[in-house]
Amino acid sequence: MENIMNISTSHNAQKNHLWLIGTGYMALEYTKVLNFLKKKYNVIGRSKNSCDKFFNETNINPIRGGLLSALNNYEIPKQVIVSVSVENLFECTYELLNRGVKEILLEKPGGLNINEIKILKDLEIKNNARLYIAYNRRFYTSVIKLLELLANDKPIKSLNFEFTEFGHKLKNDNSIKKNVLNKWLYANSSHVIDLAFFLMGKPKKNQSSFYTSGYSIWHKPIRFHGSGISINNVQYSYKADWESQGRWGIEVLTNNYKYILQPLEELHYIKKGEFIKQKIYLKKTIEDNFKPGLLNQCEAFFSEDSSSLCNISEQYEHFEFYQKISGY
Repeated sequence: MENIMNISTSHNAQKNHLWLIGTGYMALEYTKVLNFLKKKYNVIGRSKNSCDKFFNETNINPIRGGLLSALNNYEIPKQVIVSVSVENLFECTYELLNRGVKEILLEKPGGLNINEIKILKDLEIKNNARLYIAYNRRFYTSVIKLLELLANDKPIKSLNFEFTEFGHKLKNDNSIKKNVLNKWLYANSSHVIDLAFFLMGKPKKNQSSFYTSGYSIWHKPIRFHGSGISINNVQYSYKADWESQGRWGIEVLTNNYKYILQPLEELHYIKKGEFIKQKIYLKKTIEDNFKPGLLNQCEAFFSEDSSSLCNISEQYEHFEFYQKISGY
């Protein structure tokens, strides 16, 4: 692909109607997908060090100086992918919506409290924009296969999920901002909770129970469990203990099978009347060359069918439950 990014001070940047904001790990992953899709885009960076590092790894020279400088000096883009650090997601997207950007794919969780999510939701509606939260696990090959199987083996009767985090590592991780670490369920665990809600439907407000306990120097609480019924009448339960051992996982039960996503990238099943867990071998696709789910997610964003993406209104509804699950 022609390298159209080596134009950090050129007015040619005005011709590209897609911006990728950020120069960190996720931005690097997005560039692989955008290049494969032959998209013309500009990367917007901030600090010299991060832009230089990004250039050394990709041969793409970001527009430097940060988002406000880019918005003031170049034509407002039609589409934007926001992949900045968690603590800057809200501020960045707020500015984009106010400047008239109409289509935004925003890295999760979009904000660090429900008020920020509500502000973005209201701005999206006011400006007739489209704002989506980038929960790429919805687009895993394993999840797509599970949905295919459920189409012939439905409905889902019950669902269990776990979102245990490695607290013993996180409490010593100085690379994560304290305000992000304190809301880690939003910032990270919401990946698996969102996927559970995607499969079963969001919980019914008056038919769910949420419990938390425990305290750590890095997060309060550290143990979570609850249960209830979803809007699709799926009975569900969940657990997580950030002081013990566990891993992310989802179990989906129908009349005939238990389907297991654990790890989420893999799909297993147990047939009714049996005890042996069988692995479903997933076909290799071009998606396997990228961060799992990212290509499928981007294709959904660029297409007319965005039904599998998490829109900002859905995220606002989910945040009400994230608050209850987290005890924040």
